[in-house]
Amino acid sequence: MSFLRRRESSKKYKHKKLDLSRFMLDSRLRRNDIEAMQQYRLAMTKQHKNEKQ
Repeated sequence: MSFLRRRESSKKYKHKKLDLSRFMLDSRLRRNDIEAMQQYRLAMTKQHKNEKQ
């Protein structure tokens, strides 16, 4: 029984860890949102120009 319980807690811990990393990623994305959008637009316009040529 204790083995099973331990496995459950480790699962929960992994889950928490995953959530935390996702949260960190989200905040980082939010912080770089404007920059990322500008870079994305630049890349898209470049791609568009390349396709037109």
